[in-house]
Amino acid sequence: MATATPLVAQASILAISCDANERGWNVVVTNNLLSHQIHITDPFLREQEADLKWYLQDRKGDPFAEAKAAIVERSLEFYAIDLYEQLKPAFTEVNLDVASKQIYLAISDRNSDKSIHRLHWETLENPTLQCKICVYRTQEEINVETSKDLPNKKTSLNLLFMTARKMERSKADVD
Repeated sequence: MATATPLVAQASILAISCDANERGWNVVVTNNLLSHQIHITDPFLREQEADLKWYLQDRKGDPFAEAKAAIVERSLEFYAIDLYEQLKPAFTEVNLDVASKQIYLAISDRNSDKSIHRLHWETLENPTLQCKICVYRTQEEINVETSKDLPNKKTSLNLLFMTARKMERSKADVD
């Protein structure tokens, strides 16, 4: 009897060190019991990062900058390709087939200015890459002592659940 292969796989990227110039990281890519260490670098130069910040935050106020916006959009595609090409050898080493399965890729690091979270991992979800990667980020646990001076510590956790659905004109909306 043949065993079914899962349609979704999980892999992780854990940053283990940052370069002195803060533009590269040594990371470990893990899939199941296999792991492989590689070095990755930020695909963007500082100027390109500034252009992306403009594109995301200030472009709405500048309708005459369509040429600059188009350049930034193309640079995001190159960013995605560069980041994927850096990761591809590690994916091969840990038997991760991103072309045929949906891959959930966890990115782990401490939250700081030198963090690997600076990289735009979501560009790996670009449909032009012909891979099926869904990125989510996690942070390493850091032992932080809680202050005993805080009054009335909460013993409950407030959660907000949101859902989205397709609206149809022929059907009435749910109250």
